[in-house]
Amino acid sequence: MIIQKLQDMTRICRKSDGLPPLWRHFFPTRHQLAGRLEVWTGSRTASICLGLVLLESLEPLIAGDPAAVPLHRLLSPPELALLDGYRFAKRRREWLGGRLACKQCLLILAGEPVEAAEITILPDQHGRPRITGYPGRDLPSISISHSGSLAVAMACRQPGCGIDIQEIQPRISGLAERIGERRELALLAQTEGIGREAPGLTMLWAAKEAAKKSLLHDQPSFFSGIRLLEILRGEETVFLLACARPGEQATQLPVTLHRLDGYILACTEVSHA
Repeated sequence: MIIQKLQDMTRICRKSDGLPPLWRHFFPTRHQLAGRLEVWTGSRTASICLGLVLLESLEPLIAGDPAAVPLHRLLSPPELALLDGYRFAKRRREWLGGRLACKQCLLILAGEPVEAAEITILPDQHGRPRITGYPGRDLPSISISHSGSLAVAMACRQPGCGIDIQEIQPRISGLAERIGERRELALLAQTEGIGREAPGLTMLWAAKEAAKKSLLHDQPSFFSGIRLLEILRGEETVFLLACARPGEQATQLPVTLHRLDGYILACTEVSHA
């Protein structure tokens, strides 16, 4: 079992007492990364792992508390150098939280003993996180996001994945025309339980962000080439999006969305590059 193989690296507590009930559905397992830092994870399938870090838990690390786990046990030398370049504590927390959530997911997918600091996650030329130091030849695809007090990550054995988390804020209503075209906003408005107020607009924002990370990560425009086609309601809410690079045929991509205690969580994965 993967969990058994990882017990030397992480102490695992099944009960996620530190998370609200709605979040426990997605992140039911609590880990102690490097023996002390809490990271929650969950798996939608055997090949997909989601991770979450509460950013407030990183305060001792950012402050250099001697009782906290040393950063060199969590980050590789290139990552330590990059973190040191961030001047503001907020940015340091967000960057660190996303990387640590992602590293815990990668440790689980690896299924063999690996130390967190052996894995390096640095941005490529497009700003997308890339992995080095991972065991085996087949690298998982990864995606990282943060908002409010949370950082989340996704690691997937498929060639592409995207995750986005957005805190629902009333001010997003003033960005409606930037987030969606008239047809998309009308589709939000006519869908029962969603609408085009702040929660619905945040869902559309998060869905497009997840899709862009998965398929259009090398495109400079924010939502260029992404269109909402359909909203499917059932046990989960799924936005069906059309994603296309300039001059290419669009690919349809379903993005699963969840509203969780003031946040929207969006996830997607593709089985082709």
